[in-house]
Amino acid sequence: MGIDVHGFSPVQWTALMTLYARALDSRRPKSVLHDTLADEVIGKIDYDFTAVRINSLVWAGAVRAKIVDDMTRRFVAAHPDAIVVDLGVGLDHRKHRVETPPTVDWYDVDFPEIIEARTEVFGEHPRVHPVDADVRGVSWLDRIPTERPAMIVGDGLVAWLSNGEIEALLKRLVAHFHAGEIAFNDYGRQQGRLNRWIGEHYGPPMMRAALRETPYVGFDDPHLPERWDARLKLAEEASTMLTPEVDMLPLMMRTVIKMSRRSEKAIRKTRVLRYRF
Repeated sequence: MGIDVHGFSPVQWTALMTLYARALDSRRPKSVLHDTLADEVIGKIDYDFTAVRINSLVWAGAVRAKIVDDMTRRFVAAHPDAIVVDLGVGLDHRKHRVETPPTVDWYDVDFPEIIEARTEVFGEHPRVHPVDADVRGVSWLDRIPTERPAMIVGDGLVAWLSNGEIEALLKRLVAHFHAGEIAFNDYGRQQGRLNRWIGEHYGPPMMRAALRETPYVGFDDPHLPERWDARLKLAEEASTMLTPEVDMLPLMMRTVIKMSRRSEKAIRKTRVLRYRF
C-alpha cells in the first residue's frame, strides 16, 4: 500500500497536482525538467492521479520550475556557504534537480502533513532539513540560521496567499536573514482572476475547494514589494513566454505565445520575480 494522502486539506492537495504535472512532463519526448524522480514518487502514493486532469498546466509549471531552478543554481554557485529555503515545497525535490556544493544546507518548509509525506517518500539527508510549519506563521524561522546567504524560493506558493500575507511573509524573511535573494511566481491581478475562474469551473473538486479557501489577489507592479520593505530590490522579472522552451510546444500554442510577446501585459501573466536584499 502506498503513502496515504487522503487526509490532505484542499490546499495541501495542490502538492499532488504539481507533483503529477512534473511526472507528466518527464514522460514527454520533449521534457522540460526531466524530473523522472517525480514519476517514481507518484508510484509510492496511494492516490488516483488520473483524476487530477492538469494536462494544460504541465508545460507552464515545468518551465516555471526550471526558471526557479536556474536562479537557485546561480545563487549557490556564487555563494557556496548559502542556505536554500524552499517555501511551500510540497512534494517537489528541487535539490534533486539542482546540484549544490556540499556546503549548502537546504530547508524545506511546508505543513506538517506534507513534511511527513515527504519524509516517507524521500527519506532523510544530512544537508536537507524539514521544517513542518505553515509559512504564514512566525516561529518557524527560528529554526533556520540567519547569518548565511539565503536563497528563498516559493514556486507556486503565493497563489494561495493574500497580498497582506505575501507582504507580511516578505517582511519577516528580510528581517530574519542578513542577505540573499527571494524568488517566487506571480500571475498579476487579471491573470489571477482568470486562473481562479478556470479552476472554479473546470478544475477537479479538490482544486475548487482550495480556491474557495484562498484569498489570492495578486499584484501587477513588480516594484510593489520594494515599497513593502526598502531592503527588497527587484533583480529580475522572468516570463515563461520568453524562454527557449516555447519552441517545444505544438505549432498552434507556439504561435499564439510568440504573437502574445508583443504585449508587455501578456508577458507578465506568467512570471517569476526575483528580489535581492
